[in-house]
Amino acid sequence: MFGNFLTAYYRSSESFNHMMGRFSGGGFIMGLLWIVVIIGAIWLIKEIVSDNNSSSSNNISYPERHRDTPEEIARKRLARGEISREEFEKILQGLREH
Repeated sequence: MFGNFLTAYYRSSESFNHMMGRFSGGGFIMGLLWIVVIIGAIWLIKEIVSDNNSSSSNNISYPERHRDTPEEIARKRLARGEISREEFEKILQGLREH
């Protein structure tokens, strides 16, 4: 019984070796595949590093939004008539104290 197992195992490994003999060029193809993978990884790392070092030359730059100071806001409110001259003076005085 054990002999039958060994015979079957030998026959299966023999056919496996015969089949691999036909496709022995697979080692060459795997070597080429690894070369392509390594070159691709080097290129990817190079692209990532160069993107981090470049000064947003590819990016669209938007102008900074101007933020009004509290004094400018008070002036605009006075100009629109939202506050009186006295309220405007109080606001300016409060801003200068802080």
